[in-house]
Amino acid sequence: MKIKEGVKLTALCPQMVVALIAVWEEYSKRNVELVITSGTDGTHSEKSKHYAGSALDFRVWNLPNYEVEAPQLAKQLQDKLGRDFLVLFEQDHIHIQYEPRRPT
Repeated sequence: MKIKEGVKLTALCPQMVVALIAVWEEYSKRNVELVITSGTDGTHSEKSKHYAGSALDFRVWNLPNYEVEAPQLAKQLQDKLGRDFLVLFEQDHIHIQYEPRRPT
């Protein structure tokens, strides 16, 4: 696992550590280095969960054929993490945020 330079992981909520483990497992299965590209750092929307330590972003362009594989991986992670998490493929990264008891 690698943390991109400048990324801060301070004050992550415990649930995001669970999400991080799930992501690491999936990247490991693919023999691809996991790179965290954003934590509590950076510029995000005003209501972003990043600022509260409830969101992380992960690099996808290092996945083989990432334009096909990354959306599939995001779906697998969503299924694995369940409805208390929101998992999005956002063109150049996978975004995961903790949203307890999100409606189905």
